[in-house]
Amino acid sequence: MGWRREGLDIEALYLGTAYPEDARHGSLYSGHIAYARPSGWRFSLEQEPMKWGFGPYGGHLLGTSSAPFPKVRVQSRVFAPALFGTTLGRWNFDWFTGQMESRRVIPQWHQSYAGELARAEARQGDANDYGRPYQSGLLVTGQFLGWIEIQAGLTSMWGGVLRDGRSRMSGLSWANYPLAAFGAENLVAEGGDQADLSNFHALSNGIASLEMRAKSSRLARWTNARGAYWYFAHGGENVRWRWKELDRHPLPAMCGATFALGCQVNWESVDLALELRDNDSSQPSPGNYQTYQNGTFLSGHSRSGDSLGFAQGGGLRMGTVALGFGLWNGSRFRALLASGTRRYVDSLSAWQGLHPGETPQNNHLWCLEFSGQQAISPEWRAGFGLGLKREDHVQFTSQCRTRTNLVLSFTRRFRSGGALP
Repeated sequence: MGWRREGLDIEALYLGTAYPEDARHGSLYSGHIAYARPSGWRFSLEQEPMKWGFGPYGGHLLGTSSAPFPKVRVQSRVFAPALFGTTLGRWNFDWFTGQMESRRVIPQWHQSYAGELARAEARQGDANDYGRPYQSGLLVTGQFLGWIEIQAGLTSMWGGVLRDGRSRMSGLSWANYPLAAFGAENLVAEGGDQADLSNFHALSNGIASLEMRAKSSRLARWTNARGAYWYFAHGGENVRWRWKELDRHPLPAMCGATFALGCQVNWESVDLALELRDNDSSQPSPGNYQTYQNGTFLSGHSRSGDSLGFAQGGGLRMGTVALGFGLWNGSRFRALLASGTRRYVDSLSAWQGLHPGETPQNNHLWCLEFSGQQAISPEWRAGFGLGLKREDHVQFTSQCRTRTNLVLSFTRRFRSGGALP
């Protein structure tokens, strides 16, 4: 249900679920209280999905897999700076800070899942097991010449609550809050390898990405499409700012490079997306840094076991094909096929403890998704989603090789006050 008047926008989506065993649950799935200025600024308290990136699953930082979390968010108006009468593009930014769940779980898709479980078991009773951490992010978007778009983003998981209920930020100065929120206290904050670590607190897990998309008039003409685009994405883990060397190193250093290359083609009622992604940043050793994993937050870049970034998690080399289309008025369907490999990088002794008698191998997987929506009336909408996932080896799936998920939905919009159009 929603309400909108004079820049103020209030909307909520309540999700009720029913299971075959007759268990029923209801909760607020998404919603926002937002105020938009005529100039383009928008301020909100919200629990909405976020997708940063050009790919079918989103990007390296934020994607389509995890449930939304509560946050405060600021979206800027578009700026068009100029130098000597020449416009330097059109720029805007998107910033948020929110809070994650209390009970954090280690995702089964972690490349070193068995080793992370062993570390978590060793930390039982230790005050370094954290819940309710903050998640902050900043995305800067620029457009040039009418055909080039870039997105530079950073997210940081920081803070949290100790097992005894105390905040990890307790006793620290206010200066530590913005540093942690920008991922500046997750490895070596200053001075490279010779940094003074006497005041270092290891508060955050910073991840960064840079994406560029360009229109391709040649590809559009060749496919007789309305528009066509190529994009390239580069991500990195464990962001390290070098504050004392900003004049020589204004950009942060990062561990583990990830890449994606893709194209998008749009016709009148059909759109096609192709992507090749390599987010396997680990070296052949479980002691090295791995995509979406962190030594401070054992659950890594996730929410309730689902990846906050690329939907299938980290450590993957994967190809994806996505097709969106409408068959009749008021309908929209989407089909997606993805296949890839996640390398085995784990503690052998810990892995064999979980899988006695098995031999570890790389994990080959494929996913098929098909979903659709149909407007029944101005208030009612019906939808469905079908997902199939097959994994060839057991180390990432707790002995379950094939998974199937079917969702049927009926949505009713309630309107009140200044009704939404």
